[in-house]
Amino acid sequence: MVRPDLNRDQYDHAIDQWILGRNAERDRIILRMYLFDGITFERMQLRLDTLARQIHDPKYELSIDQIKKVVKKRREELFRHI
Repeated sequence: MVRPDLNRDQYDHAIDQWILGRNAERDRIILRMYLFDGITFERMQLRLDTLARQIHDPKYELSIDQIKKVVKKRREELFRHI
């Protein structure tokens, strides 16, 4: 699904343009970790838990299954537009 003709900046801009709505800020963070960092879902969960504690926001406390659902949903949204 990843288009080799697009660079990181173009993907980053597309994420900002098309990942909107409820929990969009959180979901953009998750999608960037998935696409750019190539880390495991377990590592994503650790990063999100750390962020949740730092900013005192429970919406960042997600299970691995919830993170997978966010990635699937938001990845599909993004790739419909690029």
